[in-house]
Amino acid sequence: MDTKGRNMESIKIINRGEILKTLYNSGQMSRKRIAELIGLTSAAITVNVKEMIEEGLIIELGEVEDTKRAGRKEINIDINYNYKYVIGICIEQPDIIITLGKLNLNVVDVYKVPIKKGVGYKKIVKIIKDGVDIILNRNSIDKDYILGVGVGIIGEVDSALGVSKNSFGIIEKNISIKEELEKSLNMKVYVDNNVRTLALGEILSSKDNTNKESLLFIKYGFGVGSAIIIDNKIYSGYNSRAGEIGHTIVYPNGLECRCGKYGCLETISSMWAVGDKIQKIYSKDTTPILYDITYGDIKNINKDTVLMAYELKDNRVTEIVDEALYYFSVSLENYISLLDPSRIILYGSMFEKDLIIDKIKNIFIDKIKDYSVIEKLQRSQNNGHLEEIGPISIIVNRFISNGGYL
Repeated sequence: MDTKGRNMESIKIINRGEILKTLYNSGQMSRKRIAELIGLTSAAITVNVKEMIEEGLIIELGEVEDTKRAGRKEINIDINYNYKYVIGICIEQPDIIITLGKLNLNVVDVYKVPIKKGVGYKKIVKIIKDGVDIILNRNSIDKDYILGVGVGIIGEVDSALGVSKNSFGIIEKNISIKEELEKSLNMKVYVDNNVRTLALGEILSSKDNTNKESLLFIKYGFGVGSAIIIDNKIYSGYNSRAGEIGHTIVYPNGLECRCGKYGCLETISSMWAVGDKIQKIYSKDTTPILYDITYGDIKNINKDTVLMAYELKDNRVTEIVDEALYYFSVSLENYISLLDPSRIILYGSMFEKDLIIDKIKNIFIDKIKDYSVIEKLQRSQNNGHLEEIGPISIIVNRFISNGGYL
């Protein structure tokens, strides 16, 4: 193909992408309305829409309501969200989550497998291969109807190459997850950092991503992570390490982190750090409320029992959780000062209770003295579900943006 031919093909992909993005964000509408919104000629819209209807990407839905002009009626069109299915894989502890979904991010089925640190990539690939077979078989779906597989994995990821550079001990370093899974599944696979996939899922599912916003997405649970969103696009950084708030140093010469550094925010504020500290002091005398809640069995200490004891004001538990929230808030303030986001999306098990969010707000008011942050903080509209939606969104975003191509 000559240069002119390549340029024409690129223009076609861009135009198709604009049409699909407009329908995805705004819903069904007429060809004329699409032309008005994206500035293409009616002829260009007609040609591209006709092609995508023939491919099965777009469907006609019927006449536009309240059309007053005489002559030929306008027909609404929309994306065919039943065109194909998408598979999402979330790789982090405590579970690998395999999700079957549609192009509108609706979840069809979910399959989970518990994993532990050090499981290794060969075992991970087998778990995923078996899990995908199970989820397809129980839904009677052939592999030909799968558009692609999106994978979110914890740690440092080169998304361009699909390489997991450091998953903090789940698998070996510098493993091409994309290559290994494409060989095993015989499907197209795209890989990114787990928190960035969650943030992408938040953006796409909101259906309110036409405004150019800069957001900070925070995940707080077993670990602490974040993603930076600039003009509704994920910013990964030069080495794909942008947004690693959990691995910023907050306590020099502190405890060793799973990333290999010392004094990271995760060593103080993550749920595993909080749980570890509480287990070391756990007793009937030191943590009486938690002791009663857990029936005197240290194995019953988990996120839910800790937060229950915190809510009931078990003094030592309160001290440990408050310290975790303080260092988290200080780190968040530093990020806010650098990035100046319009909104801060809070996601994760720590944010399920208003009590925790209110405590963070009080820290910003009483100790940090930054009152402007309060209005920016908001809980994710998908709290608890982005591990399913996020990886799917990798494929959906590529497909829509690239005009129906991966």
